[in-house]
Amino acid sequence: MALRFAVLPSRSVIRVCGEEAKPFLQGLISNDVGEISPSRAVFAALLSAQGKIQFDFIVLSDLHGGYLLDVEASRSDELIKKLKLYRLRAKVAIEPVETDVIAVFGDRTNVRLPKLALLIDDPRHAQLGLRAYERSDELRAELLASGAIESTEDGYEADRIALGVPQGASELGIEKLFLLEANAEELHGVDFKKGCYVGQELTSRMKRKAELKKRLLPFRVSPQPAPDAHITADGRELGNVVGGRSSIAFALVRLDRLAEADRTAIKIGDAPATLAVPAYLSSAL
Repeated sequence: MALRFAVLPSRSVIRVCGEEAKPFLQGLISNDVGEISPSRAVFAALLSAQGKIQFDFIVLSDLHGGYLLDVEASRSDELIKKLKLYRLRAKVAIEPVETDVIAVFGDRTNVRLPKLALLIDDPRHAQLGLRAYERSDELRAELLASGAIESTEDGYEADRIALGVPQGASELGIEKLFLLEANAEELHGVDFKKGCYVGQELTSRMKRKAELKKRLLPFRVSPQPAPDAHITADGRELGNVVGGRSSIAFALVRLDRLAEADRTAIKIGDAPATLAVPAYLSSAL
């Protein structure tokens, strides 16, 4: 597959900066801010006090001592408001950033990429490629000159969905899933050795359990079902749809019932559905 790039209008960027930015974020999010460097980002979530996912995002260094959060654009203002509620008297500034988010994905062999300060590996999955943070009109010519082919956000999203990587409220819901149910451990979105953060106690308790009882899994189905649609096999309920797109439904499924089910008989509502186990989960199922 040739190297491709796509501007992602559905994403936006928030800056968290100031002398207390690091401890502020470290006490809030599910991953270790100490692992972030100019060459490394982390995937993380902001949880409710009950341990359920409110927001998911990629966090990277802004190269000036602060941090950038690559977030769902439609909920950016909501996240800023939430972070400001937690700020209290901390010496932290939280503000939107005027930049585009560009995905660079596909085969990088024999391609010389532009030397950008903010061009970084997507921390969730190697096949999701790189993320660039730049005004797209300035970057497009450089990427085209490097041999990359311009794609669309839909093209990129189809690749992400095919990898079974969920993101955002339309696929994870809002306060519907515990962090580990959403495959955050396999997608490198949680650190079990860091200190306390919002929702940490319940996340840690689930990790200590012998076995995860439910997990978010992708199913191929058409037409696209509504959120909360039931998923069944031979009339026995396995779980419920949380969200999805592109003929993929992400459903929270009881693993014990899935193990006993005839997978050729799975339905979402009245439509036949096929479990599409992501490679990164193959050893967990």
